[in-house]
Amino acid sequence: MYGVPPVNHCRQKSREVSCSSRRMRKKRLVGGCSGRIRNGRHVRCLARALCTLAVASSLARTSRAEENTPVASVIGPSTSLEAVGCNPNIALAPTRANRNLRDGRISDFQCSRNGAFPPKLILTQSSPSRVTGIRVYASTGDPSNDPVNYSIEGRVDSSSSWVEISSGDFDSAWMSDTVVPQRNTLTPNPDIDSTRTEGDTSKSFGYANFQNDEWYLDYRVTFKRNRFDNGDEEYSEFVISELELPGYQGVASVIGPSTTLTSDGCNTNLGPNRGDAYLRDGEISDFACPLAQGAFPPELMLTQGDLSRVTGIRVYANIGPPLEAFYFADPITYSIEGRLDSNDDWELISEGPFNEVWFNGMITGPPPARNTFGEPIDSSY
Repeated sequence: MYGVPPVNHCRQKSREVSCSSRRMRKKRLVGGCSGRIRNGRHVRCLARALCTLAVASSLARTSRAEENTPVASVIGPSTSLEAVGCNPNIALAPTRANRNLRDGRISDFQCSRNGAFPPKLILTQSSPSRVTGIRVYASTGDPSNDPVNYSIEGRVDSSSSWVEISSGDFDSAWMSDTVVPQRNTLTPNPDIDSTRTEGDTSKSFGYANFQNDEWYLDYRVTFKRNRFDNGDEEYSEFVISELELPGYQGVASVIGPSTTLTSDGCNTNLGPNRGDAYLRDGEISDFACPLAQGAFPPELMLTQGDLSRVTGIRVYANIGPPLEAFYFADPITYSIEGRLDSNDDWELISEGPFNEVWFNGMITGPPPARNTFGEPIDSSY
């Protein structure tokens, strides 16, 4: 399959491959373009990796340490909500609307039952996340509608089975029937200011923290018991002013401007228009690695402050102009290794060619289109 990527979309002028890795703090990348054939001869590229590089982060399926972007809640206004077993006619009222569940402020969400018990909140995201807790903020009204017991499940996609992440009671202060948690108010400041590790201490909330190493795309939250309920008593409704699922959000690239880059085999005396910062600045800006004294092929070592798990690699085409010298500067094979710290040995994560269209450009197919300087890169995991 050959073809020229559209010239009006930056993501199309890139190549992505999938791979999988353990958690790693450092990555080492090796590119290759010596496999291109020009006039019947193999040509060694003198300028290598003339592109913007992104390492893709995606759904985790193996245990790993805390990494990527810590967030107060992996759900937000853009998260799709399906409230199974809740009366939608209640939710349509502006003071009880579905959006109030995850809008980052004190605003009551009410679920009045009209189906099976217990009701289920299905939250669908556009990118994976790893949840490490749950928080419910007290409503502005009757404390008997506070949920005090929870269950949270996750799935990797809509065709997968639900897997229980955690279930149980909230913290002891929230569970108390004798000292009922204070009610939240809409004034003076309804905005919730929380982090992954701490809820908003100026607000009233219940919480549970738990260990979870798996990443999921969708979550299903169930509240099985309300305050003052006895045993298996089924409540008629629950009301909370916000739901938070603290944890970590998947990212388009685990490397960025704060990632330390060292290279072996690249001539670093290039001037500002080919600087190291351009490799991972999130926009189209050429990074060049002309061969110098050192290892062949050149190596890029990227050191992070936290552990991460890489599941792919993308390289974005240089800005041109559309001449052979720039086409032949595209790396078409890669090797990526990782290690936990500087005392460990490098471990191979993945290696091989990029996709067919990118790999065969200028050989048996058209060359990939060139990117435009300064274009922001809008990518996802």
